[in-house]
Amino acid sequence: MTWYLSHITPYPFYEEQPDLLLAGGVPQVTQVTRFPPEEPLLALYEQYGMNQQEHTFLEQIPWELKARPVPVSRAESAAHMGTEALRALLETAPEAREKCRYLVYGHETTEPNFYLTPCLYVKKTLKLKRLLPFALSRCGSCTLPGALELVKTLHPSAPGQAAAESLFVTADRLCPPHPRYWFDADPKGDAAAACLLSTAGGDWAVVDAIADGWPLSSDDPYRWPEADYRRHERRLLAGCRQAVSVLLRRNAADAGRIVLAVPQTLSSTFRRYVERLLPYPVYRRTYAAGCNLLGSDCLLSLKEAEDGHSFQPGDCVLLLQAGPLSHLGLLLLRKTNKYGETNGGYAE
Repeated sequence: MTWYLSHITPYPFYEEQPDLLLAGGVPQVTQVTRFPPEEPLLALYEQYGMNQQEHTFLEQIPWELKARPVPVSRAESAAHMGTEALRALLETAPEAREKCRYLVYGHETTEPNFYLTPCLYVKKTLKLKRLLPFALSRCGSCTLPGALELVKTLHPSAPGQAAAESLFVTADRLCPPHPRYWFDADPKGDAAAACLLSTAGGDWAVVDAIADGWPLSSDDPYRWPEADYRRHERRLLAGCRQAVSVLLRRNAADAGRIVLAVPQTLSSTFRRYVERLLPYPVYRRTYAAGCNLLGSDCLLSLKEAEDGHSFQPGDCVLLLQAGPLSHLGLLLLRKTNKYGETNGGYAE
């Protein structure tokens, strides 16, 4: 059974006037902005034994990264951001309310809401009573491959079975003491994106997906010396090479159709490595350029590429989700026409 991805919808930052951008840790706004209280979240991080005063790596952040503008949301939480992204999707595809059976919510950053889980908050706020909610967390930036694996399990393939459809939303908002800057990695920004996963057709057929992860050398990476950071960086790059090799080898027919690679905005080191590794054009996002938007990063890059590029049915795109530390998620997508078909037929 082939799964399709469509209706990629970002969190509507344009409704926040003005968009907040941080440069050097200073909000670039002309008016006083009241941020929501962070006490519950700080207490949650205290449970994890994290203390920003011990973050010695902050002293090693290059000034160029500190000066880079970063999108920062004024929403109360990442769940609020995810809700608005999904609300915007449902406005363009209202039939999804009745057709979809499951809601999958992915996040990497910690949520401050103690009373409703983020996934239940989205379901309740948008009155999605028919949907069964599932949450994916601590998957790094690779929640989309996990969501696809989950919906494939929830919708087993059977002869004559009706089309299966699910909603996916991923949202991340960073709050103290979680730092936006870490060694020479690209700074992390707030973002959310929603999309529709369906077997009935869509904008992109999912040809193949690979997800991988490995344990960290210590529980609190914020106490790592730079040597530990570099060791994990090398492990990530080696894992990326191996995963790309496996994916392209078992999809040899579609490898020749790849017209674009869309990597995670993780670091300059990761980007240079991907550019050397792949013989395809590598996309560089213009929105929040040089900022890691975590679980939404590759989806927002793909959406921007769609809006500015004329993909033909049968064209393939390789998404490389990675990080922030020890996760990899590769997706090979094939462009369809309005009937859900590609030049090479349906994806297997």
